[in-house]
Amino acid sequence: SGLFPWFAESPAERLEEEFVAVGEKVGPAVVTIITTAVWRDPETDEFLRYFFGIPGRSYAEEGLGSGVIIDPKGYILTNQHVLDHAREILVRLPDGREFPAVLTGADETYDLAVIKIEARDLPAAPLGDSDRVRIGQWAIAIGNPFGAVVDNPQPTLTVGVVSALDRRIRAPRSCAPEYYEGLIQTDAAINPGNSGGPLTNLKGEVIGINTAIFSTSGGYQGIGFAIPINRAKAILDDLKSGREVVRGWLGVWVQPVTEAMRSSFASPDLQGALVHRVEPGSPAEKAGIIPGDIIRAFNGSPVLEPADLVGKIKYARAGANAEIEILRNGKSQTIRACLEAKEGAAVPPAGDAAPLRVSWRGLSVEAVADGEASGVRIGRVGRESAAAALGLRPGDLIDEVNRQAVGSLKDFERLAAEASGPALVHTSRGYVVLPEE
Repeated sequence: SGLFPWFAESPAERLEEEFVAVGEKVGPAVVTIITTAVWRDPETDEFLRYFFGIPGRSYAEEGLGSGVIIDPKGYILTNQHVLDHAREILVRLPDGREFPAVLTGADETYDLAVIKIEARDLPAAPLGDSDRVRIGQWAIAIGNPFGAVVDNPQPTLTVGVVSALDRRIRAPRSCAPEYYEGLIQTDAAINPGNSGGPLTNLKGEVIGINTAIFSTSGGYQGIGFAIPINRAKAILDDLKSGREVVRGWLGVWVQPVTEAMRSSFASPDLQGALVHRVEPGSPAEKAGIIPGDIIRAFNGSPVLEPADLVGKIKYARAGANAEIEILRNGKSQTIRACLEAKEGAAVPPAGDAAPLRVSWRGLSVEAVADGEASGVRIGRVGRESAAAALGLRPGDLIDEVNRQAVGSLKDFERLAAEASGPALVHTSRGYVVLPEE
């Protein structure tokens, strides 16, 4: 009893003080962003011009969001969608001061933007490391939900936990991107107006930028999402200087692993993205990735399906090094690739018609022109055939049958004659398992 006096602070009180400290540390750096957007209704414009001969009308609409000061010189990080179509941007600090802001840089895919106000010696929030975030740790959301209604510049603080990591959700608007990838999920209360505000850890470090909620009512239902702060840190210099964010390119065409083809690649399950084509000269080719490889992880994060891989590459920068775990003939290995800026996508050639030479399982195939490509081209697909049901179509190139290369029409004839039972066929658009007729 001498070691623990009756007036000792309880664990709950100590935790309470931690929450208070986070509010005092980060709250002064969280701002309200008020935007004014001007838009026109095309149908109303047309009606007024046609019947009255007068020009259409413009409408002003006010928007509200949050942001976090990341630099004492006046740079503020927020969501790109908070600033959609904004003609004017006004920033209100927690102390009540207001400043006009200018947009320095934005990226729609990342849904991140930086604006700047002309002020100095501002309180800035420290940025944490979202790669170290763990499920179950405390998560604190700070922002200005319904700020225009409350009419108070002081931000709101809500507390929850990190509920999940690496979440993929459909974007809550019609423009790009169609999906948000790799998000932090939290049950800390997030409501309209919180977008662009910080999600912090118990140390008061920003680990994410609040961006979306899942709700059937439009309000808080315990499922909110934040963009990991490391994604923002990777492009901050570009956003602050107004440079375009140049994304990385790997150069692979991928498809799902199906049950029908799983044994052909000695895969223990259906997880991963099956590479069916590698662009010549691409980072993937330079790294040694080949058709038939199954990409199972990208930079330590699992790839469950092709969309996972596409999303992870989408947020990688040109020049970044990527560690890629693949499954090749049933054996795992790790390949390192340096992502590059994509200069232009190659399109599988369609070619002109040529005499049909070989018919097989609902397909009629032809030789390709000398020096054009390796393989044979599909000239016709039977309307009721299994090949048609699998999506094969005229113009597709076939360069493998049962994992053996097709270099010529003669090769194809031999491999087709040898094939019995379902045959694994590789085309310019992916792998299919073609059943025996």
